[in-house]
Amino acid sequence: MPSQINRPELAAAFGLAALGGLVVIEGGSYPLGSLTRPGPGFVPVVLGALIILLALAVAFDVRRSGIPRPDFGWRPLLAVTTGILAFAVLVTPLGFIPATIALVMLSGCGETRPRLLQLAGVAIFMGLFGYLMFIKGLGVPLDAVTGYR
Repeated sequence: MPSQINRPELAAAFGLAALGGLVVIEGGSYPLGSLTRPGPGFVPVVLGALIILLALAVAFDVRRSGIPRPDFGWRPLLAVTTGILAFAVLVTPLGFIPATIALVMLSGCGETRPRLLQLAGVAIFMGLFGYLMFIKGLGVPLDAVTGYR
């Protein structure tokens, strides 16, 4: 069977390349600096260029593919989106650790058969790890359980 042009994959790759191009254009409006003294536009331009290169590599790889497109997973999308929104809403009144636990638990429900005990363990670990890394290590101004300082 001859392979056909995989239009959805190509469209996604070129859309990603366009996003990278916008990042390069916007980052280019700031001073670039040099490798030894990078300016504020250096990182966005470099990352935008890398996004463009990766998108072109994806486009080259999938330009012709006989593999059927998989069904779109609405459940994972909704679960992760709900988890992120819950984190944003809960981090102020409840604090970092409860918001992180809610994020992980809700996002984990995107699995076909979520294992709640394992998810709870991961959620508690991520909450404590995030607390140690962001609040204690990096000094992000959040309280662990009561919201902003």
